[in-house]
Amino acid sequence: MFVLLSTPRRVLALDLESGQLHSVHEAAIGYYGLSWSGDSLFVAHSEESGVGHVTRLGSGVPAPCFGDGLESPHQIECVDEALVVANTANECLSVFDHEGRLQRTVHPDPGSRRDRPEKGPRGHHFNSVHHHEGRLYVVAHNNDRRSQVWVLEWPSLATADVIDTSAIWAHNTLPCEHGLLVCDSKDASLAEARSGQTVWRAHDDSLITRGLAATPDRFIVGLSERANRARRGQTRGAVAVLDRTTLRTIEVFEFEAGGEVRDLRVLDAPDSAHRGADLAPSWLLRRLSEGGSPAQPVMVAHRRRRAGPRAPRVPLPRHGHGGLRVCVWSPLVNLGGGTKLTSALVRALARAPGIDSVRLAAPRSQLSEALAGEPGVRWHGLDVPRLTDRWAMPLEEESRFLGLPGTGRLQAMWRRRWTDWDRRALAQASGDCDVVWCPWPHMQPFPEPGVPMVITIQDLIFFDHVAMAPAQTANEWKRLRAWLEGSAAIVVSSDASRLSLGRHFGGQYETTVIRHAVAPEPPPGTATRRTPTGRPYFLCLANTAPHKNHANLLLAWGRSRLRRTHCLVLVGAGTADINAAGAPWRTLTLRGAQLASLARRLDLRLGDDVLALGYVSDEEAHALLRDARALVMPSLSEGGGSFPAEEAASLGVPIACSDIPVMREHLGARTAKVAWFDPDCVGSMANALDSLAENYDEYKRAAIAGRADVRPGWDEVAGRYAALFRQCVENPS
Repeated sequence: MFVLLSTPRRVLALDLESGQLHSVHEAAIGYYGLSWSGDSLFVAHSEESGVGHVTRLGSGVPAPCFGDGLESPHQIECVDEALVVANTANECLSVFDHEGRLQRTVHPDPGSRRDRPEKGPRGHHFNSVHHHEGRLYVVAHNNDRRSQVWVLEWPSLATADVIDTSAIWAHNTLPCEHGLLVCDSKDASLAEARSGQTVWRAHDDSLITRGLAATPDRFIVGLSERANRARRGQTRGAVAVLDRTTLRTIEVFEFEAGGEVRDLRVLDAPDSAHRGADLAPSWLLRRLSEGGSPAQPVMVAHRRRRAGPRAPRVPLPRHGHGGLRVCVWSPLVNLGGGTKLTSALVRALARAPGIDSVRLAAPRSQLSEALAGEPGVRWHGLDVPRLTDRWAMPLEEESRFLGLPGTGRLQAMWRRRWTDWDRRALAQASGDCDVVWCPWPHMQPFPEPGVPMVITIQDLIFFDHVAMAPAQTANEWKRLRAWLEGSAAIVVSSDASRLSLGRHFGGQYETTVIRHAVAPEPPPGTATRRTPTGRPYFLCLANTAPHKNHANLLLAWGRSRLRRTHCLVLVGAGTADINAAGAPWRTLTLRGAQLASLARRLDLRLGDDVLALGYVSDEEAHALLRDARALVMPSLSEGGGSFPAEEAASLGVPIACSDIPVMREHLGARTAKVAWFDPDCVGSMANALDSLAENYDEYKRAAIAGRADVRPGWDEVAGRYAALFRQCVENPS
């Protein structure tokens, strides 16, 4: 399939099979709109002064041009026997016959006659025209205001409707099964004009979307690097191919320094975004297919595929199953639940039928140590740049730093530098693997593997409970969007996480729910850990991230009657900061200082009412949980559930738990009685703790009986992952 596209200095034909770009026409002018009828190909362009023309190209004949009254023309459309031109600078539509004679000029907004007047507000910047079922859809870019779509009757060109959109710098429009689509250029996306819903975003937020074509099964979108007017002829351009049904990216063709993409159309297949069933002029198709001029390629585009060709397989030691070679990409290791999930699942994957070997690409950490010597697992060490180097402020900001010229480009160079590290490191780690699995695709750029990538989204806590600066959170959202767009499969660990993903990123991403809340494996060693007070204790196993809700737990404990007879034991990264001697603000972390200050205000006696132990080994945590009176799970949000809650239920330890959807989903199959509470209500939490203590025998009997509940194991989970890996490798599209 060929796509015709315009850049500032060339009209090019892109071969979607080979990635070759063929020159159709070249000149020192600014090309823009493309259309055709019969044997004539029409190309709109402008001189440096803004004076506009339309050139008519044919087979073996001189290329005449016309353009009475055109200034900075943009998109054009052949409709019946007419050629409609977006006469952008003059705020109007100019209608010509196919011989170039001006038939009429229509100003959709009669009160506006100049797009960029010397005085007064800017105009509408009408840039795109599309005929559909007796109406002409015209995009009003509106400069830095919200864009509009003007709907005009054809052939009268009377205004039938004006649709206000949420898009900025909009181009192109297409009525289709997804609604009225527009290119929301500033957001690098496609959006539904009436609802404002984003249906697709580009893989790189430094691009803009402009140019849209549509075949029965594909959408094709033009992409361009953001640049000032002087650089637009030397910037990066790209073409993205989307699945029309799922709106997922199939592949992206990039060409360096070829200039921005201004318009594009499918040449040799019906294009519902333009001329419908009309194919391009036969003379152009013949030249492209037969290899004559202008079929000599001027460059070959770089192709990014969701699932590209694999490197040659190099023999590795066989584990005994035969089958897939899996690379686990884990440059950032999430202590606690993240390490526990990854280590348990990697072990199970290594022994799963259909998996030949597993290579763990990770830095030296508790994760690599936990899997050292594991049969079928090979560690590929990563020397990961510091997170503060990779995402340092102020380079997280959207545009210039402090308004300084040139710093916007500095930021782009910085981001590309570290993106290149991820790409190179993953290529070295996965060169002979069939599939890559990333268990934690956060705080890192999408590395664009040459094999299918499967990612696991445990939760959307970054966006449900914002704890970073707005610019950091916005950039994390963009990074995760790139992972969602580029991955062959997306796993979520619960229905709650699936719904949260839809809230934050729209419903266009197909997900597979694989629950990870399974029967825990006992730790490899044994350990004992007693509380120094000797008092019975309630245990909370969680780090001090804000969504873990330690503040409300301390408030509830201070209010509970249990405070007089029991101890609250806190275990997890950051909890030891509560014990800091001296002023609370002398602790090493802001969160630790906040919790230490709260404990003092509540007059909680450290080591007696509350014991904060910090991070402990799995063996110590297991021993503490085994001897606890109950587990307290106060979290505001979780991903697939709670490993501590699952382990407590397996040990017959009663549970007091936040009444949130994911925990209801997790513990719904358990028969043990749970003391539920509202995590946002201190009184509800205190009452639940007191009720559990007052009716302890009832809760304990139910917890012991619940140990017999049938639960899935890690081998079952690994089997589902292995089947998904196989599906992605065998059906990469």
